[in-house]
Amino acid sequence: MTKCRRMDVLACHFGIGALFLEARIEWGMPNPWFIAVLLLLIGIAIYGYLRERRHWHSVAWTAALVMRILALAVVGLILSPTALRLQSATATKPIVHVLIDNSHSIVIPASDNQVGKGIRALFEQNGALNLRQLSNATKVHLWAFDKSLYALSAEKLSKLQWDGSESKLLNALNEIIDRIPQSNPQPTIIVITDGQDTTMGEISRMQIATLAQRARGHANFIIVGVGRKKQPSNVKIELTPRYAISFPNAIITIQAVARLVQGDRYQGKLTITRGTRIIAQRDIALDANQREAQVDIDIMPRRGANVIKAQCSVASDETLIEDNVAFGVIDVINRNLRLLYLEGAPRWEYKFTKRAF
Repeated sequence: MTKCRRMDVLACHFGIGALFLEARIEWGMPNPWFIAVLLLLIGIAIYGYLRERRHWHSVAWTAALVMRILALAVVGLILSPTALRLQSATATKPIVHVLIDNSHSIVIPASDNQVGKGIRALFEQNGALNLRQLSNATKVHLWAFDKSLYALSAEKLSKLQWDGSESKLLNALNEIIDRIPQSNPQPTIIVITDGQDTTMGEISRMQIATLAQRARGHANFIIVGVGRKKQPSNVKIELTPRYAISFPNAIITIQAVARLVQGDRYQGKLTITRGTRIIAQRDIALDANQREAQVDIDIMPRRGANVIKAQCSVASDETLIEDNVAFGVIDVINRNLRLLYLEGAPRWEYKFTKRAF
């Protein structure tokens, strides 16, 4: 075997081995330029070998080449785990932003006041993320904590990073979304909230839904809901879609409020909005003589289609509740209704699934 032929065979072996290794590392999505160069090297090596041997139709040579390729494929598969570990050690790790509402009414399930254990259990129960899996592979940022959670140590949460202290939820979410265009790979945003940002004095579900719209296609958006210490149960929203909705693509937000005015007198109000525009608004009056009222609102011109029913009632054991609020968020895509969130009596747990927005 001449020196030239040895070099050709060596180049062929190296090229095919690197090709299989790269294909294995990238899981079927190799760098096209890298593959093109490798194919060129392999072609030159095979052409030089065939030109020297002048056996273009040799069955024996073809069988030997096939066996050579299979052997190199096995070598590539054996070496690929090491290459994958090297790649994962040097690759940019995806970022997970965890925002925990600093609402004073939020209830974090904890065991023996170990807040870290309670939050970890909350994550695992809702399937939002597995902290053990992410601690070695993902950079996790924690945002928007209340002062009562300062005792939370990094060690309890698998050495996760601390970002910010008492950040307001919506401000922190805005800041994260502003960073998304510069984020690579795609980040994950997890919001843990009871839906009302009491530190800002306003309801935050609608704003969160709007911000999630901005993040659509650029981030995995997950909302994990937790209960309130005092759960309103006398406000209820029900959606009964029957025909195609008449609105263009939009987020429709429903808000029902039953507010204690004086004594046993309640003033109920149902508001339906699209963005900042109020589509419909109805008042409900409740008192000791009329403890229950229901309002049906059609949200399209044809009567009886897509009725939203809001029911407010006064219960004898709930006279001290000053403000009962219930929400529904509807996503309208191509004139089809998709219910993102609908709440009657708030339960301990509600959540959006991954990529729900």
